[in-house]
Amino acid sequence: VIFTGEIGYGKTTLIQDAVSRMPDDITVAKIHQTQLTENEFLQAVLVEFGFQPYNAEKVELLEQLCKFFIEENNKGNKVLLIVDEAQNLTKRVLEEIRLLSDLERDNKKLLNVILLGQPELNDVLDSPDMENLMQRVRLRFHIGALTVEDTQSYIQHRLSVAGINDPDVFSARSIPLIHEYTGGRPRLINILC
Repeated sequence: VIFTGEIGYGKTTLIQDAVSRMPDDITVAKIHQTQLTENEFLQAVLVEFGFQPYNAEKVELLEQLCKFFIEENNKGNKVLLIVDEAQNLTKRVLEEIRLLSDLERDNKKLLNVILLGQPELNDVLDSPDMENLMQRVRLRFHIGALTVEDTQSYIQHRLSVAGINDPDVFSARSIPLIHEYTGGRPRLINILC
């Protein structure tokens, strides 16, 4: 699955909320640092799954990951890798992700992957040499800016969560201005409000 959107549009918040709602049979690793070599990336994935693979070579890293994926599968668990800031990944690391996502057992994928990134990620993924990876993508979303109406609903929701139920905190006239100044970006709406 691929999610793209500009900075401050809520990609990370969206995925954090989704992870908090996932059932216990999903084992999740989240990678946030993406300016890594292939080996460093594999090490980072293993670290997120609780291993300490610091002196391992690539073959050992891959073997450890495969073994872990099979063990989780045997327990009835699904494994999910979430990579934030994926626009920073090199094509070689993206190829490693593709290869990992190809691992199967009994016709079941051993690893599910969600890539989150800024729109530049689309440019990388749409290049001809990424066709193998893109053939494996099941869902692709682009998160856009909030509309004026969405901005009003968003502000009311955030106020409600904060325990403020007064609908007049921001006048009806202020909402279009808030939208205009923030471009409908949730992070900027939060800051301005």
